[in-house]
Amino acid sequence: MSALSFPPLLVHTAVFPKAPYMQMQNHERRVLETIRALKEWFKLIPNLTLVIIDGSDFDWSSEMAKYFPDKKVECLSHFNDREMVERFGGGYGESESLNYAISNSLILKKYPIFMKCTGKYWVENIHDISKSDLMGSFKCKAVFKITDWKLLYINTVFYIANVEQYVQNFTETYRYINDHNGNDIEHVMGQLILRNKLKGYQLGFIPKIRGWSAHIDRELTVDNSMRSFIRAAKYKVLSYIL
Repeated sequence: MSALSFPPLLVHTAVFPKAPYMQMQNHERRVLETIRALKEWFKLIPNLTLVIIDGSDFDWSSEMAKYFPDKKVECLSHFNDREMVERFGGGYGESESLNYAISNSLILKKYPIFMKCTGKYWVENIHDISKSDLMGSFKCKAVFKITDWKLLYINTVFYIANVEQYVQNFTETYRYINDHNGNDIEHVMGQLILRNKLKGYQLGFIPKIRGWSAHIDRELTVDNSMRSFIRAAKYKVLSYIL
């Protein structure tokens, strides 16, 4: 088990989604799957500090009081630009929500670092995290082109960010998002990493992400094969050289 002190976890949701290509639309199920994921997070890190932000103006306060009365939780809600989310995709709203949370969260103003995770997911192997993962400007699972190791995109379900560096490098992410032409949030953030010449952005472990995917309306499974083991070793090496 990691003896590290974990930074706050920022979870973003849209209980009433407006994004295209979203298979899971039922808001009650979206609430329940988010609660399930948060229960897993608190099992993994009992003293976790949580900030939860909803971009469809859903107020999480009553659910947090009901399920997590003894936990340190800050609930935020606002309306994303619905027309733009419908037009350009869910990543547009995600980027807006993170900007709102960073600007308005009392908790995030007290910490230099935060972990970000999409609602309905948790990181099963979060205790594989290292001290170096909690340092630097930005840490994520990046995906590279095999032939020349050029960064293609990043996994935006989970990452770790320095607040000031996030503001400096990623606050305008939403401006470049258009799911219809391949400029989803994963690719746009990858492009911004390259444009801003960020270094040391590769996590030292591969997050084993569990939970329910709202996009495909299906449970995620963890790959425990030898291939997965080799891939984890490769990314560990990359974390030292990129």
